[in-house]
Formats: sequence, C-alpha cells, structure tokens
Amino acid sequence: VTLRPAAPAAAVAAKGGGDARWSVRLLPAWAPELFPAAKLAPDRNSVRSVAVGAQAAPGAESAGALPPTALYNSCLLEDGRMRAHLEVLHKALQRTPALRDAILLLKRWAAARNFLPRPSGACAFTPLSGFCLAALGAHAAQTASMAPSQVSSYQLFKLALSVLASTDWAAQRLTFGRAAATPLTAEEAKAGGAHFYDADGVANFFWRLGPFIGEIRREAQRALRLLDAEADPFEAVFGLQGASPALSWDLTIRTRALGQGALCPAHGPAAAGGIG
Repeated sequence: VTLRPAAPAAAVAAKGGGDARWSVRLLPAWAPELFPAAKLAPDRNSVRSVAVGAQAAPGAESAGALPPTALYNSCLLEDGRMRAHLEVLHKALQRTPALRDAILLLKRWAAARNFLPRPSGACAFTPLSGFCLAALGAHAAQTASMAPSQVSSYQLFKLALSVLASTDWAAQRLTFGRAAATPLTAEEAKAGGAHFYDADGVANFFWRLGPFIGEIRREAQRALRLLDAEADPFEAVFGLQGASPALSWDLTIRTRALGQGALCPAHGPAAAGGIG
C-alpha cells in the first residue's frame, strides 16, 4: 500500500547541461470537500474488508460491528488538506521572518536525538517529520506574545520545545493558533497517541507519533534544561553524537523486516478502502 503515491517528472539539469540537480514530484491528493469531515472522525470506520462487505448486514456499522480506523482516517485528512496546510505554513513564514531558521533548529535538534533520519543514514528514527516540526514552529510563532518582526529564531525554538515539554499529551490536545491546551474527548483518548490539530480542529498533525510522543516530550524537557543551565549548550543540544542508538541506550534490539500485515493483521491485502 502506497500512502504517498508520487508521479516523478523528468529531472531538471543544471544550467549549461550536466547531471540533474533537482527533480519535480507530483503528489496527488483528493479534494477536501469530497468527503464530510465527520465521516473521517477518530471513531468512524473507513476500511471495508471484502469478506465483511459481502456478509455484513445493513446497519452493522452503526451497531459497532466494525472497529474505528482512526489512523487511516487521519491519513486521508492529511492528504485532503495538504495544500491548505502548506498555505498556512507559507503565510506563517511570511509573517514571522525568524520562523525559517527556528524550523531548521528544530530539525537539527530532532536529528541529534535520532527522531529524524539523516542523510548519512540513521538506523533508528521515529515517525516525527519535518512537516510536524514546521507546524509546531508556526504554532509557537502564532501564539508568541512577541511581535513577529522582533522575535528571534532562538526564542521560537525554545517556545516550540516548551509546547512539546509542557503539554500532557495523554490527556490534552493542542489546536493550531490557540495557546492553551484543552482536554481530550473520549474518542480522542481512546484513539491514543498525540493530538495536535489544525486551526479547524479536524486534521491531527501528530497522528503518526503514537507512543513516541513520550520520548519526544522527555527530550524536549531535557533540551530546555540544558539551554538554561549550560554556558555553551550547542554540542549537548545539537551535537550528532547522541544520534547513535549505541550511545543513547544500554540495550538495542534489531529485528527482521516485518511483513505487510504485521502491524495490522486484521486487515490483510484483501481489505478494500471505502468511506462510510
């Protein structure tokens, strides 16, 4: 299953010929108005097995016969709102000039903590992405109590870490542009993981993080302590020596590659998608 199908276009060569320096990828996405957001709520089922679809009686879904597919629903919402979210980030970068460098600092910190894959090849990383960090930085910039033209990239970096460190992700949710966290609903708490929603409160930016949010939060708390206590905290916060699992953990385990149905055995290759 390809979650992000991409249609590669021809690579564009550098001026004057030679090897291609960059290429263009076309990312197809469905229109956000195609499906009502309510049908993609965390408590709704959007995956139909072929066998279940043929044998299920009318009204079976409303009776709770099919389990909710919160993660799959979040993936669909992310696809449908891709352009809108990119426009939000673009406006945030125009409004706050320091945000660009703050996002780079967040990515460097995340790579140093082994949360992001590095070009050199890291053997372990979390589902955290550069887009999640960019959305977090934009949220910190929008909720900061300082003027956009006066806040520095370092201040925004610390504000973003403070959001990660101070939020009780097991019981609270964040909404983009709102400074205060709010309690999780019963459906959100049941879905688990971390909840950081867009301004409409529909799409969850952090839907992939799951239990990793606990480790990310601890590292954010540790980084803030280092930034406040150390005279020169650069190496401790941004140094890549901590990205090696052997230096970060007492015991590491490497497993064989998992099969296609290992993470979701109830829905094998015969499962078919549909919105209900």
